[in-house]
Amino acid sequence: MPFGTSKTYGFSNEIIPFLVISGTGNGVGVFVYNGTPQLGNPPIAWLTNGSLVDPYGNVLPAVMGIAGVGEFSAGNAIITPAGLFLYTPGGALSFSLATVGGFDPKNNKSFPAGIWVYNTTGGGGVGLQSGTEPTVFLIPPNVTNSAIQPSISAFSDSAGAVNELTAAVLFSGNETANSGNAAVQVFSESNDGTIVAQGDLVITGVSILNWTANGLFVSTGNGTLTGRPDFTQTDTTTDTNANLSGANPMTKQWTIPANEPQVGAVYEIVSPFTGTNAATVEAYGFKPFLNGAALTTTGGDIVGATMLAIIGASTAWVGEVKLMLKVISVGTGGTVQIFIKGSLNNQGNIQGGSSATSCEFSSALSPITHAFNTTIANTIGIASEWGASSAGQTSSNFGSTFTRKGP
Repeated sequence: MPFGTSKTYGFSNEIIPFLVISGTGNGVGVFVYNGTPQLGNPPIAWLTNGSLVDPYGNVLPAVMGIAGVGEFSAGNAIITPAGLFLYTPGGALSFSLATVGGFDPKNNKSFPAGIWVYNTTGGGGVGLQSGTEPTVFLIPPNVTNSAIQPSISAFSDSAGAVNELTAAVLFSGNETANSGNAAVQVFSESNDGTIVAQGDLVITGVSILNWTANGLFVSTGNGTLTGRPDFTQTDTTTDTNANLSGANPMTKQWTIPANEPQVGAVYEIVSPFTGTNAATVEAYGFKPFLNGAALTTTGGDIVGATMLAIIGASTAWVGEVKLMLKVISVGTGGTVQIFIKGSLNNQGNIQGGSSATSCEFSSALSPITHAFNTTIANTIGIASEWGASSAGQTSSNFGSTFTRKGP
């Protein structure tokens, strides 16, 4: 007779030292049903010999499982049709894995869909939710007012197209309904290379900072004005022209890297200087020094001997000179315009000055265009020159700053 049917009413809490179930084919195992076992009423819990069919032909999703309202427990873990739940030794929900949100079976604590690891105190935690934009939420403990939680998410643009690209966003979260948040967005280069890799720093929906291989761009708070920030380098070297009548480099020869210039970009060199007239006063001036050679300007960058004589023979003077190089065109046939301007003063009158003891000089009128191959590195600096040699005259420049402006 079949095991378990020795009495008309079956077993009555019989103690079995061990139970061996063996066999081949479908329907071999342990099956528990809710109601009458039959085709169309699959078991709610089962353990099979490897088959995926119960004795009545119901297809099973696995060789061991639970279904319907079944629940599987192992230590601090519980598996139900709603999901997988792990608890701390104290019974607090520590982990949940579910396709839809609900309430955990032990504490009736609400949980969201996805994979979540909960903070042990203060609520919150870390969660992963899938979808068109898979997102990792990072919820700090003890927060009570967050309208949107901090997160890291990924998305794509033009998925499957030739210009497909991928992106990721780090979001600060939002304590208010519509403002006061920040995000960092990074974008890959598009698959066909038509869109460059780039990043954005976003404040309340407005891009404040954008960076690409083409440089760094900064916007105003409302995003209506965008431009590249100025970049400044500094040199502290003192250069002295002791009575040289030819062009003599008076500042560092600053390097403009290959392929860096853009049309409209401006490079400025500013240098303070001091000098002393000889008993016989000579003219004094500054010249652009491009790639080691002095350039011709439109004039106005030479302080005549007559003006320096008004300051006084054997008299010291101080001032500042500025060179501005503006890029007009780029490439191997690129061109630039270079301007020089500045001022000097009788050293004794630097605080007050007067028309008789100070002057300004400039070459800004009718600029001359110079060849400038932007595909190679170039150097630019300022040179000084005396109109003629005269014993006792000297000048010194006290370092310089080099600033890039524009696109």
